[in-house]
Amino acid sequence: RVKDLRFTNIKGGSLPEMVKLEALDIQVRVLPLLQGRIEVASVLLIKPTILFERLADGRANWELAPAKKSSAEKKPATKNSDGTLSPAATVQLDNVRIQNGVIVWRDAVAGSEERLNNVSLQFSSRSLNGPFDVRGEALVRKQQAILEAAIGELKPMTAAPVSLSITLPKADIQAQISGSVVAIGAPPKFIGKLNLR
Repeated sequence: RVKDLRFTNIKGGSLPEMVKLEALDIQVRVLPLLQGRIEVASVLLIKPTILFERLADGRANWELAPAKKSSAEKKPATKNSDGTLSPAATVQLDNVRIQNGVIVWRDAVAGSEERLNNVSLQFSSRSLNGPFDVRGEALVRKQQAILEAAIGELKPMTAAPVSLSITLPKADIQAQISGSVVAIGAPPKFIGKLNLR
């Protein structure tokens, strides 16, 4: 277990840290390491605060590096030029849990902010680029919300399918969102539809 972890936000961000958490537990399978793959059996984030933000100049803090216009960018992101798998494609996350967390979405372009409190989530992913499956619950605007989401593989400049279900049990409301999102190599963009029941 590692305690009091902090990850720096991008330059110009609203806060110094993008992620800070009280403690982190990680368990990795040994055999896949010998085969050049990383399979993370479980990850537990205890009391994390995670900030996703888009700055006024359009930069997003979840993009690890600025997009580069090159011919290499047009190739599949999952393989290197020699045919070997890229690092993002060799990391598998089987069971990632967030315990008592806070997730903040801040958009300086739109002038908006949303906050999820008391977040308890579990998600898995076949690689760092997805696809992702997420389940859990949180407080959204002081209402308990049950969340289920599926996101396709994220590739530069390519739309990934997204489905999201949010249920507010006390209000007897369910929102279902389906569509596609571009999240890497371009300003974040979502196209889809919302159904309320």
